[in-house]
Amino acid sequence: MEFNLEVRAQNGKVYTNASELLPDIQEGLKHYNYVVDEGNYKKAKTDRAALNNLVKLVSDKRKQVENDVFAQWIQDKKDIMQVEKTIKAASDKLGDGINDIDNAEKELKRSQIKELWLNMTNNKYPFDLVFEDRYLNKSVKPKEIEESLNNKFLKAEEQLSFIEASLPEDELQAEQVIQLFCKTLDLSKATERINEIKEAKAKLQEKVNVQIEQSKQAQAMNQTTIPQSQLEAHESQSQSQVRRYCVLRIEGSMEKLQACNPILNQLVKEHGVKINILEKGEC
Repeated sequence: MEFNLEVRAQNGKVYTNASELLPDIQEGLKHYNYVVDEGNYKKAKTDRAALNNLVKLVSDKRKQVENDVFAQWIQDKKDIMQVEKTIKAASDKLGDGINDIDNAEKELKRSQIKELWLNMTNNKYPFDLVFEDRYLNKSVKPKEIEESLNNKFLKAEEQLSFIEASLPEDELQAEQVIQLFCKTLDLSKATERINEIKEAKAKLQEKVNVQIEQSKQAQAMNQTTIPQSQLEAHESQSQSQVRRYCVLRIEGSMEKLQACNPILNQLVKEHGVKINILEKGEC
């Protein structure tokens, strides 16, 4: 396939007849539009080489014109970009100074907001849990920030009142729940902890009730099997006995030890025993 591609540069413009030749070139390429098989394999290699030569011819002409027309522009472009880079460096330097001042102002404003929160709440709730980055924007005024913090404090106090209304009876466990909320401001976590304590207490009470019932049944069986003479002798001996005591050592985690409180309290109330804690420690 032969064609005469013209590409030339004149007066800073590029002239070519490529668009005019394209229809004839597309028509000529139909000659090469066939399925390659063993019978035309050698012909296909020859045709492909001829087409690649045409591609190189067109590419070389294009590159030659580009070098003629754009050689100066390539250097000019580098010079222009260097001007941009130089100006941008000066702008960035000013920006760094501006950012330093802005960051210092934001840090000062943040410390003032924190002081406002501490005075408002007496450091009852963590500042980081209520702070918002938008507070540092210059458009956000102190009055708006104070109103926002006050609303958050009132909400926290309202939720704490709700929690205190359903705290467990054990003072230590109740304090743990309060501290959990005050550190997290998470009502769901505090409520979940209360439910866990109540469920554990209910299960423990159920075990205690079973043990008491078993003890009563065992006593009843002993009373029915002991001869009357032995029973009277035993009662007489029991009445003459003095008060006795025993020393117990209970080991376990703090949570498990606290779970024993209901059992010990029930022994005191129902059986009149006296319980003293003589020593505490780790083991």
